[in-house]
Amino acid sequence: MLRAATFHQEAEKASKVVAQYRTKAQEVIQASGGTLEKAFEHAANDAGAQESILEMLEDSEQYALALQLVETSKFRYLHSYKALRARALYRPGQIAEAAAAAESVLFESKYSDAVWLEGYSPDYLGIVSIYEKAGDEKSANRILRIAETQFLRIGLWQYTLGMYFDAGQLADLERVAREEDELECAIIAYEAANQPEEALRIYEEIAAKTQSREQSKTSGSKESESRKRSTSAHQERSRTNTGGAQKKAAEHACHNCGASVEADWVACPECAADLTELQCSACGEPLKPHWKRCPACGTMVA
Repeated sequence: MLRAATFHQEAEKASKVVAQYRTKAQEVIQASGGTLEKAFEHAANDAGAQESILEMLEDSEQYALALQLVETSKFRYLHSYKALRARALYRPGQIAEAAAAAESVLFESKYSDAVWLEGYSPDYLGIVSIYEKAGDEKSANRILRIAETQFLRIGLWQYTLGMYFDAGQLADLERVAREEDELECAIIAYEAANQPEEALRIYEEIAAKTQSREQSKTSGSKESESRKRSTSAHQERSRTNTGGAQKKAAEHACHNCGASVEADWVACPECAADLTELQCSACGEPLKPHWKRCPACGTMVA
């Protein structure tokens, strides 16, 4: 559940960051007299604000201006992804070619694990959007799988979930959450996507698993208790049998040296003591003929 909470926190954090970038971009635009071109120039040291301004340009289909401005950005990841994306949008007849070019930039070796750890990924969804615009769903899904592999390789499973959530691929989100044993994250995603039936399905699955584990624990406890009782009974029988054997041995021991002897023997093979003399029937103590009680154990002499 802790990791599910982390996923939820990361999602909220990402939303807040995007909102902050948008707010900063609006402030820069107002300070620049409402001109996006001037605002982009004034935000030269703010990658988030520049990215938001580019998105505003693309939303208003000002692709040529977006392309022109992004070429002036000092932020390398903006230059690689945004320029190629804007170029693809501005030249609809070359979308597939632009997507392939963007992909080659996205996954070339200059992008280290450190870049992926920053969560840029780097801008995988931009490449996905180009392929989707070109109608190439197969390539779009392939890019998502590559990004998933990169994220999971360095332990950023929550970024993978966020990626699939942003892409609207909740089935893949659930798959990864299931592999990470974090189905609570799938519930959060389905609820956020207004799919209560799917969230309920996961809830019921988790509840069934929890109940099964509890039943297994109860069954295991009963079996353990049964084994303990069986072992205790066996030990008690062993003690009883041992005591009986010891008592029996004591009844047939030489009164002189204590060696084991048979009841019908007349002499001890160990010390040659006469076994025919009177002995206590309980403890084997030698008795004098006129004694009425054994002095060793108190047994009455017959």
